[in-house]
Amino acid sequence: SQGEEPLDLGLAASYVILAGSAVTSGGTVGTVVTGNIGIFPGTAITGFPPAVLNGAVDSANGASG
Repeated sequence: SQGEEPLDLGLAASYVILAGSAVTSGGTVGTVVTGNIGIFPGTAITGFPPAVLNGAVDSANGASG
């Protein structure tokens, strides 16, 4: 049987977290997120630091919407 075709995520491919209202890291030291965070229409992003983000934050802007 054939597998499913890969899904093209387009502009969303660089995001590892996408949210509508809030993004919260539990505050655990040693947490590392590698990739971009996008949130729209909300703007609440908490827990960075102590968590480490290796990427960009797009909050309530054109890139995140």
